[in-house]
Amino acid sequence: MIKKQVKKNPGNPVYPIDLGNLFHLAEDSNKAIVQYENVIKQINANNISETANAFLSKRLTDYAVKTYLK
Repeated sequence: MIKKQVKKNPGNPVYPIDLGNLFHLAEDSNKAIVQYENVIKQINANNISETANAFLSKRLTDYAVKTYLK
């Protein structure tokens, strides 16, 4: 279901971060890390704050900082 939302909303960083969180909750940390890193690679100037806030909502402070530094 989350994967469908990722495909339907390619510019929305919330769904890919949710997918990474799902991987994390399923104890697949490697997939979660890859997912989070892919989100950061796809950041553009229009969604920096939204991306950082999505990371912060999942208590992923390090990734929020990476978002702002990109």
